[in-house]
Amino acid sequence: MPLFGTFDTMQLTDVIQWVLQSKASGRLVITVDMEETSLQFREGDLCALSGDSLRLDLGHYLLRHGKITDEQLQQLMQRKSAVGSLKARIVASEILEYGALVKYEREYAIEILMDLFFCMEGSFHFTPGGGDNVLDEKQELIRLEKPISTRNALMDVMRRMDEWNRIIEVFPSSFTVVRATGERDDFIHRSMLEIGSPIAIADLCVRLELGRFTVYQRLYQLYEDGNITVDRMCPEKADHEALGPVRELIENASVLLSERQYEEARELLATILNLEPENKRAKELSRTLREEQLKYLYEQIPPHKTPELIISRERLQQMPLSHKEIFLGGRLNGRWDVGMLVMATSLGELDTLRVLRKLIHAGIVQLT
Repeated sequence: MPLFGTFDTMQLTDVIQWVLQSKASGRLVITVDMEETSLQFREGDLCALSGDSLRLDLGHYLLRHGKITDEQLQQLMQRKSAVGSLKARIVASEILEYGALVKYEREYAIEILMDLFFCMEGSFHFTPGGGDNVLDEKQELIRLEKPISTRNALMDVMRRMDEWNRIIEVFPSSFTVVRATGERDDFIHRSMLEIGSPIAIADLCVRLELGRFTVYQRLYQLYEDGNITVDRMCPEKADHEALGPVRELIENASVLLSERQYEEARELLATILNLEPENKRAKELSRTLREEQLKYLYEQIPPHKTPELIISRERLQQMPLSHKEIFLGGRLNGRWDVGMLVMATSLGELDTLRVLRKLIHAGIVQLT
């Protein structure tokens, strides 16, 4: 049976636990910060991932870990139209031995799954289905040679929770300033040496375009090995805003909000709150954004209007739409007005209106 909800009602660990205990096969779509990641399960274990998120970029993962060079990655990207997937291009170019590539791809899939586990806000929708062909081949795809055990993944999450508690004792804030010392064959360490000056962890996350847990975990290992020093400054006295890009990001988000560029402001604020969940100004702007965007959307899509699907449901399923868009479009029956639709779907008021507006602009839905 389908299962859907948000992380504030059911955490992802509980969702995966349900998939494991049910030995379920199907597609779990996870939406975090407006980005969808699809996980395909076969009898309770993970067999494939897909998505349009920058996180699903195997080439840059290999580059970060020193498995390929920047020049090799550029050559692989240039060959995109001639040879299929990135994995196929790597094999064809003989940059990596096939067995090693399978190993790195599996490690990358586990890293993506772990990052999802540490996301506190998001939504999910599980659709039963036996084959992994439901994954969108047009998106970045990782199809595993051997399924990943969800039981082992859940155990690893529990272990990492303990590890996270140790990490924040050393790095209590994203404002914590670190400096690389000595020599180390490590992507983050090399990046810090190239920067050349002490840097706040928040700034480092932005520059490296990596998840918070990944950066903190690697920094902790470097700290344990004596390859970074930590500035144990006093949070009450330090001018934290000058140490990273967060202040500039907040100012940009504020400008976008004033210009009614709501989607762009939403993405910026999601980035800020991922780096600094405790940032008061970002939280205030997020509340303002929600209020103003709801008002704007209701002006465009009045609650008394009735949305109607103007293409067939079969055509809807074939179109290159997100899971949310197909989900909402499939529930339009020509009888529910916008106000009823908002209450009847699991997407929530704001997401329902946002998705509906996209469908209207795409000429898939009309208001009557």
